[in-house]
Order: sequence, then structure tokens, then C-alpha cells
Amino acid sequence: MKDIYGGVYGLEITIVDSENGYFALVQCSNHKPSVPELVPLAVRGARISFDLSGSKNGCGFPSFEGAIRNGTLMGLFYRSSKMYYLQHKPSYWQQRESTQTPPK
Repeated sequence: MKDIYGGVYGLEITIVDSENGYFALVQCSNHKPSVPELVPLAVRGARISFDLSGSKNGCGFPSFEGAIRNGTLMGLFYRSSKMYYLQHKPSYWQQRESTQTPPK
């Protein structure tokens, strides 16, 4: 995600492991951040996919398919021509918090 002209734009996908398998925490933003959504993640080797159908998360697409290579998640949302390249790095929110002064 990027802060552009006072609005937040972009996509964050955080992959987490659990005793019940992998999950993706997905947050899309088009000026305002959407409510993050935790969805089951299908993993087949380096390939991943998840379903957002019925979601109101602001992404606007029902599913995502991609692959992880060299620390980068590359993929497409269903019926989208925009390829996403998401490098492994701290989330926008973690970076933002580290630069802000804590309240007194």
C-alpha cells in the first residue's frame, strides 16, 4: 500500500500458518483501507490461491491466484489484467507505526 495525496492505495496480503493450514490476511485500499479479511489459502508447491467471493473487502474480485518466487508474490485477481508483484517486507501499517510518535 502507498499513501498518495492523503489516501491509501494498494493491496496487502499476509500469509500465516496455523494448526488448520495456511491463511491469507487480505486488505485492499482505494483511498480508504478496507476491512481486512482472513481467508483459507490453498498452497500447491510455490503456487497459492484464495477465494474472496461474497466478500466486501474492497478488492472487487472473487479470487486470487499466484506464485511465490524469490520472496515476491506474483499473481492476478480473477478477471483482472493487472499483475501484482508484492515483495516480502513489513506491512504498510507496521512501517507507518514505526515512524509515528506514540501518544502521551
